[in-house]
Amino acid sequence: MKNLILVLSALAVALCLVSCGKKEPKISVFSDHIMTISQQEGISFADAAARVKAMGYDAADVWVFSTDEMIKTLDSLGFGHSCAIGLVNFFEDDWKLPFPGHEWNAQDLCLEFVAKHGYKKLMLVPMGRGESTLPEEEMMRRMADFIARANAQGVDVLFEDNDNLTSDVHCTADLERVFNAIPAAGHAFDTGNYLANGEDALEAYAKFRDRIRHVHLKDRYSPDNMASCASFTGCIPMEKLVRDLQKSGYDGYYTIEIFDSRHMLSDVETSIRNLRTVLSGKSVSVEKKDIGLQLYSVQELGSDFEGALDRIAGMGYTSVEISNYAPGQKMFGYSPAELRKVIENHGLKLKSSNTMGAGIDIAHPQECLEAWKQVFADHQAMGCQYLALVGIFVWGDEAQAAKTCDLMNQVGTLARDYGIRFLYHNHNMEFHPLQGSELAPIDYMLQHTDPEAVNFELDVYWTMQGKRDPVQMIRQNPGRILVLHIKDYYVLGESGKLDYKAIFDAFYETGHSDYFVEMEPESTMEQADQTAAFMYNLSEYLAHRQAGGQRAGAGLASGQAEPVDPAPILAKSLEDIAKSCCFILSAPFVK
Repeated sequence: MKNLILVLSALAVALCLVSCGKKEPKISVFSDHIMTISQQEGISFADAAARVKAMGYDAADVWVFSTDEMIKTLDSLGFGHSCAIGLVNFFEDDWKLPFPGHEWNAQDLCLEFVAKHGYKKLMLVPMGRGESTLPEEEMMRRMADFIARANAQGVDVLFEDNDNLTSDVHCTADLERVFNAIPAAGHAFDTGNYLANGEDALEAYAKFRDRIRHVHLKDRYSPDNMASCASFTGCIPMEKLVRDLQKSGYDGYYTIEIFDSRHMLSDVETSIRNLRTVLSGKSVSVEKKDIGLQLYSVQELGSDFEGALDRIAGMGYTSVEISNYAPGQKMFGYSPAELRKVIENHGLKLKSSNTMGAGIDIAHPQECLEAWKQVFADHQAMGCQYLALVGIFVWGDEAQAAKTCDLMNQVGTLARDYGIRFLYHNHNMEFHPLQGSELAPIDYMLQHTDPEAVNFELDVYWTMQGKRDPVQMIRQNPGRILVLHIKDYYVLGESGKLDYKAIFDAFYETGHSDYFVEMEPESTMEQADQTAAFMYNLSEYLAHRQAGGQRAGAGLASGQAEPVDPAPILAKSLEDIAKSCCFILSAPFVK
């Protein structure tokens, strides 16, 4: 028994020593992200840094051209020196940083910075070869000479799999050449950049495991939406990578990297929380957001309809709303039932439609209602939950508006027979007063349509352009606004004109949650405002034209468009639609 007690005591001591000697994971953040938080939140860099430090970050990765004031601020708050990052070009003898105020040799700057501030790791981002004809061997010799100078100062030099595809060191083949030629070079492993290079992060990790001395935890939404997102919320197998790093004995820094975030404070906080969860042995649970897209947003969609659907689903959108339905016509070459199947085969739900349908013809109400039966039957075949009438362009006076609302009630009642909610989609012209009245069409509709038959799809951008507050509209009409169009001048959030958090908060308070991102064709804010000014007076303009015997809409466009190549237009449109998706995906206020 005595011997057993001695053995158990020795084992307890050994376990205590192991436990006491275990190093806590070190977590770092880019100083750039702190600067972004400062700008987005409207606070000082010091206040932003203090908020990030309070989250539990131990250190900051900084550029070698960071100011002494920035370093002093980070030091005063207790941020450690995880890694310095420098831009270099080994193809030119005296390459200087391409920034005003930094006209000195980049290699010397790197070494001076780390010596001055005490950084022990320096990650190099080599610039591209450009037109240089310098032999590969000479470039490697220059790299080796620089690394030897840094090592002599006690500084470890690292190369990253960066996503600058013009760089001569960015992919596994490039890194392998460097590591084989220069044994002293280390690897700063970026979890998200191998995907940008079309490579597999897990395979690259296995290849370079023994070279990894610093880690950047960069996640990406998907191969079709390559923007970086909060760590452990995207498509990179980050949990597996971190667990393998733990098992391998890696004891360096994990640096959170989320460039391009539109909600940096939230993303930085989410990232460290997720990292701690994984480091503790648990898994991160990410709830997928239901994000709709109005397909009107996609320029030249018909040129590659199915390819575009693949891209849209890959970005993170989950449902779509169509805008090209016309009675008796195919959409993108498909019948209503076929269209539903094609869209669903690409992982999307066809939830809604914006259309003129059979119109609201108050001169022929019975014929109008008969025509709507086919419209609703087609949308029932498509599986649409909503059908939104996209505008009544001539309103007239209150007497005409009364007849319009009466017929809308009948159309909406008919829609319920097909399991569809009938909505009205506003632009800004509905906020222009009716003839001889102080009441605008939007207000008249809200007062004179039956909530059981007619409700609304509120376009927040057009509401703002109609000089109304979309938040107030939602709160004043609970139960009437069932769907939102989330829109801006172009990419979501870029104008700063709309308070999306307040909009979503108000909308969720009403018990509704369906929305569609919509983007008009790209334009400047000035051009968009000019269009809005014209639209605001459109009803009055068309009424005058009709009174003069001219067809409504005649003369609004003339001439024949020159033929264009749709491919680059579609590609650019999808690229910008992905940016709007990123805005929603990263928004902490969107469920």
